[in-house]
Amino acid sequence: MKEVTVYGFELGTKNINSEEFVKQHITSERSKLIYQCITSAIQEYRTEYAKLRIKHTPRTEASIIHDLIKNNITEAFKDDQNTYTTTVRNLFKLGINNGSVIIRFKKMDKRRRVHNIPTQQSFDFNNQLCLWPSTNINAGYYLNGLEIEVFVACPESNSKNSWVWAIHPDAPQATHEIPVEQLSGTNRRPTPRRKETEEHVTNE
Repeated sequence: MKEVTVYGFELGTKNINSEEFVKQHITSERSKLIYQCITSAIQEYRTEYAKLRIKHTPRTEASIIHDLIKNNITEAFKDDQNTYTTTVRNLFKLGINNGSVIIRFKKMDKRRRVHNIPTQQSFDFNNQLCLWPSTNINAGYYLNGLEIEVFVACPESNSKNSWVWAIHPDAPQATHEIPVEQLSGTNRRPTPRRKETEEHVTNE
């Protein structure tokens, strides 16, 4: 797996956003890796920044944890030849099966929603407004006291998910994938157009 930095955006359609479809790509092994990458990043932050945490704002904490998750994901998936990482305007993502599923990594609220600076990029991602047939997914964490809860969610809009499932280290998932050439769907155009600003890593 190689990290590629591009100026652009993975393309997708809304008709393949079923939970069943995504589980065919986020296999049991990948699910476990995602869980480990997220939870180990949070534990590393709690350990390495123990004396500084009291000085950190929630944005600073989320930013550091995101950087740790990014490094963990890049390392954990480097030998998975059917995945890649890409950074688009400071938005880090993991792609599976030539972009059949695109995953970004976020902190979640108690309703399993993520919060973004309102850019066209984040609007398109949350509303599945893209051209290439793929599914946009948020893999995120919710801190319930000392407990770390990890979830996979398919956003339907900026404020709503189509579905959510919890990830556990021993959670079974599907173990096969749909070849990308079997995907189909109609194109959608993003509306309304919003003023584009850079996606800040502190909100990732």
